[in-house]
Amino acid sequence: MLQEDDTLVIHFFQQSLTGAVLRWYLGLRRKHVPTWRSLAKGFLNQYKYNMDMASDRSQL
Repeated sequence: MLQEDDTLVIHFFQQSLTGAVLRWYLGLRRKHVPTWRSLAKGFLNQYKYNMDMASDRSQL
């Protein structure tokens, strides 16, 4: 059951992607993202710099 849940969540996640993020996802090898947790970790590792670079009002 858990594997089916991961497959469904990964499917909906990939459907939400566009542009550079979609190209990143399509470049992944299936064996490197066998679970939602591993995909989420890879995504955060890839795009964490966006969170680090984002300004908030106090920084402007």
